[in-house]
Amino acid sequence: MHYAEKDPCREQEWVDQFAASVNGSGASYDYFEYPGLASHLFTDSTLPDEYDEPAAELLFTRSLTFLKRVSA
Repeated sequence: MHYAEKDPCREQEWVDQFAASVNGSGASYDYFEYPGLASHLFTDSTLPDEYDEPAAELLFTRSLTFLKRVSA
């Protein structure tokens, strides 16, 4: 799960419910928060007011690492 720290679409209650559900199932998950960002679409390079290249690259790297881990 990836969120900008101040994402206007982020509902902490949903995040907490998701975490409780996953943890309750015995599974695990990764949670990443991107400090200082206030954009929901910070990975979209076509939106210059929202895009944050370093954070987007970090998110994609983390996503690829996850996909390699679960496909092994």
